[in-house]
Amino acid sequence: MKDAEGKLTDTGYKRDVFDVCSRLATETRWSELVPFMTSRRMRFEVVDEDGWKARLSELLSSNG
Repeated sequence: MKDAEGKLTDTGYKRDVFDVCSRLATETRWSELVPFMTSRRMRFEVVDEDGWKARLSELLSSNG
């Protein structure tokens, strides 16, 4: 994410790093590393400080 001057922000940099981690995670069969992950996908994301509680609740309710 870039600011108004076109410079990469700290949060933007972190989001870019997590996007790369998520992309690389799809290239690995997680069940080879962790057997109970057979039907799971690994994904990384940056959650804004103000929104983490809502995002956590969303994730927990979608898995239940």
